Amino acid sequence: MNNQANTDFYSNRDFIYETYETNNKKALEDFMSDTSNGTPLEVVLRSHLYFENALENALRSILENPDVILTDRFTFSNKLSLVHSLGVIPEDFNSVLKYFNKSIRNKFAHNLKFELQEEHVDQLINRFNKQVKKDYDDASVILKDILSSLSDLMKKLICCTYAIWQNIRVYHKKYVLYPVAEELNLLGSIIEIGESKDLNKLIQVVEERQLNLMQKLKEFSLNY
Repeated sequence: MNNQANTDFYSNRDFIYETYETNNKKALEDFMSDTSNGTPLEVVLRSHLYFENALENALRSILENPDVILTDRFTFSNKLSLVHSLGVIPEDFNSVLKYFNKSIRNKFAHNLKFELQEEHVDQLINRFNKQVKKDYDDASVILKDILSSLSDLMKKLICCTYAIWQNIRVYHKKYVLYPVAEELNLLGSIIEIGESKDLNKLIQVVEERQLNLMQKLKEFSLNY
């Protein structure tokens, strides 16, 4: 890679990283501003809107023609099922969102006088996988001062919704960016070997990549 190309590559990489960090920080601030006050009903409904928006954003970045299916009739459950079926989120996290939608949000939708209890939130927490539980615990510390005047129920609820929403975004990021990172690493290896003029190493890298891709095709054919 020549010096100019090398400079451009790292300049673009730094720009992408800084832009992501800035936008992510702003998004988290907006989420907390919109969902960290009000009654349990208001927190649940606002958080649910954020969850659905995050699911739709994931689908719009993945699907070739998202508007074909992302119509007004395509519900939260539809979006969740599609995101799950595409492999964006794992089964254990899918069950968290299904529980929140059916056992918490929908109870308010069908009965405005429904009273959320700590046991409902505890049942949600019990469904968290290791990473979501860690983010929930971290939120309890990070948001301690902001939530200090609230009841234990509200503290738990807000930290739960914070952790869930953050993880929808994280799973989306991993799904989109990990394959790109793999290809960039491969291309970087090929460029380095090409510059060293070591043809045997270049052939070895390409052959290993071919074997990996063929294995994926084999797995697909066996399970199709």
